[in-house]
Amino acid sequence: MLSLPRQKLIHHVVRGAAALGVRQILVIALNVAGSVLLARLLSPTEYGLFAVVTFVLVFLTAFGDVGLGASLIRSAQEPPKQTYHAVFSAQLMITLLMGSLVMLLAPVLARAYGLPAEGAWIFRLIGLSLPLAAIQASPQVQLERRLAFDRLAVVEVAQALVFNGAAVTLAYMGWGAVSFALALLARSFTGALLAIWLSAYRPRWRWDVALLRPHLKFGLAYQGSNVLAVVNAAVTPTLIVAFFGLNGAGMVAWATGIVGYLQQPLLLFNRLLYPTFSRLQNPRDLSHFSNVAYVATAVIFYGVLALVWSNTPQFVQVIYTEKWLPALPLLYGLSLAALFVPMSIPNGALANALGLAGLVFRINVARSVGFWILMYIAIRLTDQLWAFVIVQAVAEWIHLALYLRLRRDVPGLNAPASQVPVLLSAAVAVVCGRSLSLGELEAPQALAIAVLLSGLVYLTVLGLLSVMLARMMPTSVYGRLWKWVRRRKLVNGEGF
Repeated sequence: MLSLPRQKLIHHVVRGAAALGVRQILVIALNVAGSVLLARLLSPTEYGLFAVVTFVLVFLTAFGDVGLGASLIRSAQEPPKQTYHAVFSAQLMITLLMGSLVMLLAPVLARAYGLPAEGAWIFRLIGLSLPLAAIQASPQVQLERRLAFDRLAVVEVAQALVFNGAAVTLAYMGWGAVSFALALLARSFTGALLAIWLSAYRPRWRWDVALLRPHLKFGLAYQGSNVLAVVNAAVTPTLIVAFFGLNGAGMVAWATGIVGYLQQPLLLFNRLLYPTFSRLQNPRDLSHFSNVAYVATAVIFYGVLALVWSNTPQFVQVIYTEKWLPALPLLYGLSLAALFVPMSIPNGALANALGLAGLVFRINVARSVGFWILMYIAIRLTDQLWAFVIVQAVAEWIHLALYLRLRRDVPGLNAPASQVPVLLSAAVAVVCGRSLSLGELEAPQALAIAVLLSGLVYLTVLGLLSVMLARMMPTSVYGRLWKWVRRRKLVNGEGF
């Protein structure tokens, strides 16, 4: 898609966001339902193995992508089909090599995690899944360039349905950890088939280094940051397993998974912001879009976090059963450590759109090195799982370095002014929910009342603060949003 006028671009963004948003709800619902059912069916040890299997696939997929698809999305002009073919061929070759290596080392990996001989099939199935991810990548790039998020959402909903349905069914039938690998294989096959069907792109083999070279510099830096995020996630299947076994890894994976699912609604923005920012050239437009994105991500994440915190023990007991209550401190700590997430998602998309992938990569390198060193030292000194939470929280502060740099390049960015009112509203809602005396009620009733009250308080306080800020500071992001609400127009002569 070529560069669009501002109003037409906004129209495409809103239409795509609406379509993707509706379908993203289905994806979130399916993933959450699958996670809950697996947590109820499996022991913490089995859940820890599930986390290991999922990590291995994500880790290898991140290395196989090399960021070429992201470079194509950023391109101002529509790349020729020959470039798409070259990118597809490179990704397919890399994933075929990596998949073959995983299949060869499958018995060694199975022994490393204390699995019986048949456990090697888990890693063989993962090796088979990798090339399918490469086949899916290029069609997805074309859909993202056209902001065809409605079609992308169809792919994601189908993948979520296939994976969760297969994993839960096979786990219920007693297939154990092999059920996870089979579900991942089915998910990858479904995604590749649907992405090709719904896009105009048909994969063709073309090995052409000259076509790849212009995209490698940005792509490697961009994907390097993603790989580093995956490397940080390797703490669970490595250090946590080594010091606390699969049971400890299961507890960490469960708490991390819940916090991750609370962030699932933000995936809409993560997918939407990067191609949108890439087509905006005016710094004023970029600052306006970014500040609105800060508000939107904060409203969603802090809102769902407030609902969970309103009565967390009953939340765990009713939904996940009492066997997960020992992991409650981990859930509290990781929730607090994630408070920077609503700011980091727009920051990352904006930085990559401005061509600052190298800077993002260097910051993430510093974060990863410090994270692993501090994690090892903290676990060795304390021999306690809470050390994982403390180091995770400390590592998140490095996101401020990227934000400070972006403020130099895009004047008008103001994440604190955009997000602090939302965070205060969520804090008030949590206090109100926690202050209720519901000890004499059954857990389901206590949870329902606390969630309902917290939700009402959150929306009320947020609405009052927003109106007050809009009237006091008409040029702020809240003032602009209030003008939009009143006029029921997306753009006007003054911006948002």
